[in-house]
Amino acid sequence: MASLSLIARCLLVLAVAFARMSQDKHPFTGRTIHKNVMLRTEKDDLVSLRARNILSRDSNPHEEAMDSLEHREWLIHVKGPVHSAFTEKLRQTLDVEEVRYVPHNTFMAFTNGKAIQYAKEQLQEVVWVGVVMPHHKVSPELHPLVLSDTSSLRDFSDDAPTVDVFVLLSQPLNHKSEVANLDWETKVEEVVPYAKTHKLHIRSATRGDGKVKKLVISMREDQASAALQFLAEQHLTSWVERKEQHKLRNKWAKGIQQTGTANDHAMWTHGLQGQGEVIGIADTGIDMHHCFFEDLHRNVPVNRVDHQHRKVVSYRYEAGWGNQIDEEGHGSHTTGSLVGQTGHSPERDYNGMAPQAKLVFDDIFKDDTLAPPDDLEADLYPEPYTIGARIRSESWGGDSMFYTSSARETDSFSRSHREFLAVWAGGNDGDLGMFTIGSPATAKNMLVVGAQQSTAESFLLQTTDALFLKAKHNDLPEA
Repeated sequence: MASLSLIARCLLVLAVAFARMSQDKHPFTGRTIHKNVMLRTEKDDLVSLRARNILSRDSNPHEEAMDSLEHREWLIHVKGPVHSAFTEKLRQTLDVEEVRYVPHNTFMAFTNGKAIQYAKEQLQEVVWVGVVMPHHKVSPELHPLVLSDTSSLRDFSDDAPTVDVFVLLSQPLNHKSEVANLDWETKVEEVVPYAKTHKLHIRSATRGDGKVKKLVISMREDQASAALQFLAEQHLTSWVERKEQHKLRNKWAKGIQQTGTANDHAMWTHGLQGQGEVIGIADTGIDMHHCFFEDLHRNVPVNRVDHQHRKVVSYRYEAGWGNQIDEEGHGSHTTGSLVGQTGHSPERDYNGMAPQAKLVFDDIFKDDTLAPPDDLEADLYPEPYTIGARIRSESWGGDSMFYTSSARETDSFSRSHREFLAVWAGGNDGDLGMFTIGSPATAKNMLVVGAQQSTAESFLLQTTDALFLKAKHNDLPEA
């Protein structure tokens, strides 16, 4: 009996410990909530949102919202497997422009409760519906700010620390003028400390006159907790994430990458030198007087298109978004590695990987700051693509390991432009181990590249032990 009593006490201790492990603080209220501790979870019940996972069978059905005509984001969990025909059927039943898929077997739609109720009645595949809650909308990177008592950071100076965030909208606004109609700057004064004297700055992330899918909001750090809660509670808010600070991310490289031997250029030998290709790239600028890029017979095509220039088809920049010089040097290096070409010796030994290709270039560096457009899909990718740049090569990015809005925008453009390929540097921190690939290299529809050798000794390397898959001479395509 004594041994049974001891066993019972041990089981009780384990049960209490397990219960504590399954508790957490609510991201906004601070109250203790119970996690879904999934020892065994069927995939059919699991909904993987970006902020957290939920189990549909344990979630609130939100009956009050079902009777409302007010639009908000809903989750519609269905019986799998999901096919494209059902996706279209669901979209038409809800009468919305789009439904977005969420793993597993779940869709997200911006609509009202009556429409959701109708879909639930009409479609036997629908298993469960629920509202996207405020704490589902905030990136985990911002949770420390949400949970902190930032009011204690009150700083009466005008140069207090600030926080910039992206707010992705559940439904795009038709024009930038509609941003003011949201009236968030006024409404926020009721809940955010010091908002009357230190207003939040809200602007469109889209530069052009197209639809606004994303906002950029700047706030003081001592306002962040209340402001983020306010933003997450707005029905038009789909996702809130920190606005990333982007960072910048060879004689032997072309041979090492082609065959593993520095002086063996098999691709060039067979005529594959990039002829007829146009590559898009955004960086710190290009030294257009460098022998790799200079054309003595044609002017630099600044903010225009000239397919007759020997190297740069278009050199784009805007006020506040780059200039016409390369004050940092990074852009001349990356573009030279790609397409640099000169016929003079010994400089021609350093020609780029595709010396006969051309560039559409975006200068995104000014005042020692890398400032790419806030909306890559709307403001960076389209124009170079129409000029002919089907491939992009980028060597910059942020530190976030999450699937951010810039990653999503790249995936979206790739999906709608099937010939488009983004090639992105994985980051600068691979020596730190796992989870060091930084956004937007966290996208799904891109080719992410990381260096194998970047030590000082690697500059002396003229061969490598890496395995190369080589085609026979007759299998290589002719240029």
